[in-house]
Amino acid sequence: MTTKTMAPSRLELTPVWGGCALAGWLCLAVGAQAQASTSGEGSRLRFQLSSTLTVSDQIGRGAEATNDRGALLSVRPSLLWQSRAGLVRGTVDFGLTGQEAIRTELQQSRQQNHLRATLNSGMGTRWLDLSLQAQVGQQAQSAFGAQGLGSSGSLARANQKEVGSVVFTPRIDLGRGSDIGLEASHTLNAQQTRASTQGDQHGHVSNITLRGPEVARLQWRLTAQQQVAKPKAQRSTESDQAALELRGKVNSEWALRGTVGAGRSNLVQLDGERTTTYGGGLRWQPGPRTHVELDAGKSVVADQFNFKAQHRWARLAINALVSQSESQGGVLGSAGQQTRYDLLFQQYASQEPDPVLRDALVRQELARLGLSADAPAAAGFISSGPTLTRRGQLAFNWDLARWSLSGNGSWSRSFRLGSEARSDDLAQSSFVLQRGLGFNLAYRLNPKDSLNAYANWQRTQGDRAELANSLKSAGLAWTTRLGPRNQINLSLRRSEFRATLRPYTENAFLGTLTQQF
Repeated sequence: MTTKTMAPSRLELTPVWGGCALAGWLCLAVGAQAQASTSGEGSRLRFQLSSTLTVSDQIGRGAEATNDRGALLSVRPSLLWQSRAGLVRGTVDFGLTGQEAIRTELQQSRQQNHLRATLNSGMGTRWLDLSLQAQVGQQAQSAFGAQGLGSSGSLARANQKEVGSVVFTPRIDLGRGSDIGLEASHTLNAQQTRASTQGDQHGHVSNITLRGPEVARLQWRLTAQQQVAKPKAQRSTESDQAALELRGKVNSEWALRGTVGAGRSNLVQLDGERTTTYGGGLRWQPGPRTHVELDAGKSVVADQFNFKAQHRWARLAINALVSQSESQGGVLGSAGQQTRYDLLFQQYASQEPDPVLRDALVRQELARLGLSADAPAAAGFISSGPTLTRRGQLAFNWDLARWSLSGNGSWSRSFRLGSEARSDDLAQSSFVLQRGLGFNLAYRLNPKDSLNAYANWQRTQGDRAELANSLKSAGLAWTTRLGPRNQINLSLRRSEFRATLRPYTENAFLGTLTQQF
């Protein structure tokens, strides 16, 4: 058997990753300096080192092998900065994972970057806000390709791509706190896929809004918006829209809104198309535990709608989402580039409104369950052109004295917009349908030890039978704390991937040691 050696992949300092890294380090420096003047309250910087050994019968499986037993060693140093006060507020989590295959037929080494940053700054003024969101994570490039759970063979890992995105928004609000005012924002966004041009793009969204006085519980707004997207492998597109919006409060629980306007877009047609736009929405919030919101309308390209509902009982929280929207490209699917962290962060929104405190709550829960924050929570793929996506999601979290049960169900159906050539899954099929289910049951044995069992299922379909595939996985894990800063997680996992080409079954043992400093 020929042995192949893959050199560790290198991360080029592209605009996306360069911007993420530079913005993150600058905000860390500014936040630390600002926090020093507030006697160290509300801000903290932590360093963490985790090592994971995965023993599997699918570690190095190649195109010709049926299986390849071996081990994969992963080492991840990471930095976590959080601040609730000072000039910069928010969270920055950056980690670098190095992986090395051991005793396999296909020797492999690779590096993975992980970044999640959400930062806000008022720059000491009442009228200016700066916000930054940056993310780097792993995503399946093709929904029709091999799917896996991190270590499930080289075929599944070859279908994974590292995707980075950054969104920076300066916002000016003249008249904040009053009914009359002028608000302007300019959002710069970029996305890049490592070692590929699929989904690469940058652009901006500019908004200006004039608010009128509130009369008889009604308030009017005049809004103008320009959206520009410049994909690397496709033509640039531009959408412009102007609208008049009326907002009204029926009472303390109900609020309504309606819009009418006009717009132009060349997202689908090369010479552009103009049309009248309209829409409406309602919001019901009878208390801090319940929130229901519905928006629907007609844009220049297609009809759009968004329904979301959240309710929290004493120990049970439920979130629902149904939407249809258009996009130029990027990470699509049942939830976009969503991880287990993102899913819990949404579920705990009504329980903890403060984003920094919610971040700490989510990380504590993930650590207790022994779950990775970066692992994808739902299937997805990377789109290279204009796409219309319908999606739905239902998630719940039920906490008892020692038991905790969480679940997530999602589906999405994506269609291509326009007739231009493209290089993604929608070039092979007229649609991509993805469905998924996931459950996690945890039991706390004592303050230090806990057990959890999980099961996941996802299925992808296209317009041809040979494109269909499914992935089922189940596992059992034990987590224990050796001290206030040490944790060990041991787990067993079985995965079954069914497809026309190269299906596999994986049995794996994983051991993780985490040390906080």
